[in-house]
Amino acid sequence: EEEEGEEDGEGEGEGGENQEKKNRPTRAQKSALRQQEKDEIQRILKEENIDLLDDDKLQDLVTLTGVPLESDVLLFCVPVCAPYSTMANYKYKVKLTPGSQKKLKPVKQANEVFFRSATARENELIKAVNETELIETMMSNVTISIPGLQSIKNQQKKNNKKK
Repeated sequence: EEEEGEEDGEGEGEGGENQEKKNRPTRAQKSALRQQEKDEIQRILKEENIDLLDDDKLQDLVTLTGVPLESDVLLFCVPVCAPYSTMANYKYKVKLTPGSQKKLKPVKQANEVFFRSATARENELIKAVNETELIETMMSNVTISIPGLQSIKNQQKKNNKKK
């Protein structure tokens, strides 16, 4: 009787493994599930009026850079507000820290520093950005930290004293 019980146990184990294999979806079933999920996502996106970027639009995104090369043709500049560590490689950046300055003053200070180190074409593009757009991008009640900012402040004080 013990031997028969062992055989029954072994048979159940093998049958259990076979049962698991029978319950696993086949490749065709997996493919059908994936397609079903894609269709469901498309349906939801359509209901919510959300457009995904097509390849042409994605190609435009790839052309954006924070570090333009001399050989690059610059078309426009885009103001960005992001964590400072994210912008470590950007050519033009300012560090915003909590402070008492309203939005317009930090924008003007940053632009002054940018104008001093920019090429003629970069200056044109920086000037082309609407001041309102810059203000909307920047947070309020901040002070800015930029290399060279102190020299600009000192020069402004000298100019004010001469007047």
